[in-house]
Amino acid sequence: MAPALGLADVTNATADGAAHVEFAHDDEGVSVTANVFTTLIGQDVTAALVDDSTGSTLTSATHG
Repeated sequence: MAPALGLADVTNATADGAAHVEFAHDDEGVSVTANVFTTLIGQDVTAALVDDSTGSTLTSATHG
């Protein structure tokens, strides 16, 4: 069995990392918040929010 401590809230994962993505709806529309955890320590990484129906990138951020 793989370790899973603290991963209950993970909504997306790849070999490069994991993310917990939340959506909030209000009168203004929808806001998205994500916490991203990488396995690529010391490297620049880019996280992207992608529309599943169109495949287009809605927004992205790079950190290193």
